[in-house]
Amino acid sequence: MAVKLPNDVSMLFCVGAQKAGTSWLFDMLSKNPECHFTPYKEVHYFNIIAGLSEPIYRGRLATARKVAGKLDYRLGPGNAGLLRRLRGVTDLLEIYTGKQGPNRHAPYLNYMLKDRGTAQILCDFTPGYSLLRPEDFAQMETLGRSKFIFVMRDPVARLWSMIKMQAGLNTDNDDTFEQACHDIGWAKVKMGRAGFAGRSDYRKTVAAMEASVPVDRIQYLFYEDLFSQSSMDEVCGFVGISPLPVEPGKRINEGKALALPDDLAAIFYKHLTPQYEAMREKFGARLPAKWRQG
Repeated sequence: MAVKLPNDVSMLFCVGAQKAGTSWLFDMLSKNPECHFTPYKEVHYFNIIAGLSEPIYRGRLATARKVAGKLDYRLGPGNAGLLRRLRGVTDLLEIYTGKQGPNRHAPYLNYMLKDRGTAQILCDFTPGYSLLRPEDFAQMETLGRSKFIFVMRDPVARLWSMIKMQAGLNTDNDDTFEQACHDIGWAKVKMGRAGFAGRSDYRKTVAAMEASVPVDRIQYLFYEDLFSQSSMDEVCGFVGISPLPVEPGKRINEGKALALPDDLAAIFYKHLTPQYEAMREKFGARLPAKWRQG
């Protein structure tokens, strides 16, 4: 028999897209006591067990070893903070210890249920799940009546925002930041199709979800409309929680302002045209007018 959550509890997965407002949505829903989040916003469970994100898993193991290596042999309060941090990361690592079979996801569910209080919605916001395959979504769908949110953003704008994020990790100087953004952008161009796969493939994510999840348990949102009260009301209605007021103008993890050069924009659009066409075909008039037309 497949693992099931308690009857009064259900899962909510936000599967991306990266740089499409998922942190803002996380911040909003975390204010509602009906929703429960773990200490880690991005749990990275299903993508790691699917073999798609091994560097993240290795990074977490490295963190545990590094923190453990700092522990002091002396008695007293000196280790308290380190032990709390170590406990947090080892609790997270334990989710990957499930045995093959119907109870494989039990450690993950125990982690998600920990300290939930009376919350009935367990939230896992991991944009890396946008890379999952139909069989992976099928496993997620078996955990009770799981619901899924996928937030999309104009593909070129999302890609440029991701590039700026990557560049910002390696420089804090405005001049070198701009050059780093351009270098990353042109590197993707040189990679050809491979440079625009993965997080930019909305068509693949939508197809993979809909192959395994009933469509009434999937909500598609658009970054360009996301930060409004009407959009938030739709989310709350879909999730089945009480309404949340939106704070106008508030953004989370907003990137540095830097215009996308026209030459890069044109090439990005050319590579991503199949995504625009597929989303126009699927969503029609729902697609935001701010999405590029060419």
